[in-house]
Amino acid sequence: MNDHPAIGERAIAGRARIESMEVRLARREEADAVATVWLRSRAASVPAIPPPVHSDDEVREWFQHVVLPAKEVWVADEDGSIRGVLVLDDAGIDQRYVDPDHTSGGIGGELLSAAKRRRSDGLTLWTFAANVGARRFYERHGFTVIAETDGDNEEGAPDVRYAWWPLDRQPTLESPLLRLRPLHPQDFDDLCSIASDPLLWEQHPSTDRATRPGFERWFEAALASGGALVAIDRADEQIIGTSRFDRYDDAHREVEIGWTFVARRLWGGFHNGEMKRLMLQHAFRSVDTVLFRVHSLNLRSQRAVEKLGAVRVRTEADPHGRGENVVFRLTAPSAE
Repeated sequence: MNDHPAIGERAIAGRARIESMEVRLARREEADAVATVWLRSRAASVPAIPPPVHSDDEVREWFQHVVLPAKEVWVADEDGSIRGVLVLDDAGIDQRYVDPDHTSGGIGGELLSAAKRRRSDGLTLWTFAANVGARRFYERHGFTVIAETDGDNEEGAPDVRYAWWPLDRQPTLESPLLRLRPLHPQDFDDLCSIASDPLLWEQHPSTDRATRPGFERWFEAALASGGALVAIDRADEQIIGTSRFDRYDDAHREVEIGWTFVARRLWGGFHNGEMKRLMLQHAFRSVDTVLFRVHSLNLRSQRAVEKLGAVRVRTEADPHGRGENVVFRLTAPSAE
């Protein structure tokens, strides 16, 4: 039962509206319609942001002769009417405006998703410091502040520069103790030697990983995941373990860390904790939440995850029919 029918109805209407929306490149002949959305949105935002310093006619000329010919202009088209505008340049998002009568329908998010697809290596943008609504919107969608000015723009108003970086699931990360780098096929022998210790899998349902055939299956899946890392001890440059980023969800700003093991001779030391610290520090640049899935019988790994501050949130059936997994969540301090 929905205790808030009005909220439920709005959510359903919003989803239906998005399904009928087309995000596409603007056509040259639509310059005036694009400019109209920009002008209406800017006018509705005053006094939260400064009014435009150019006349309406100048803005229309600018879109007709400068913006559409030289930049990548995307529009949200609803049944032939333009409801939102997003302009991309080489640096990232140059403009993003939604018609003030249509701001609650998810249009801004759809335009931003299009921008992330087009600039999958990252985006930057400027917004007025006083534009609290826009700042919350960008921060909710994974942007972080990288610069601020006291008014280096035409309006002379303080502004803020934001950046968004997608999560690199195979980075190279370093500390005085460890180096983490992407898993390579030639790492098989070193990791297989570590994994051959049966005590590593004593509390794990996949005890066959201590055998060469079992570890081959694990290693092939790790390579295919696109997120596996190896840990190298800086003292002797020897591989001592592995871990993995997986199930990255940019829309929900979430990723999973797991599939971790380290050489048993290092249990009780600092290497496992340092590996997780490096990975969490890296992940929280791009996500708000990290999940860990640990088998219900693997008490040792559960304790290790809890030491990181992760909170048990649920149990779920193991997808391979091996009992249950416990799901833990760790939230970035800035997102709490």
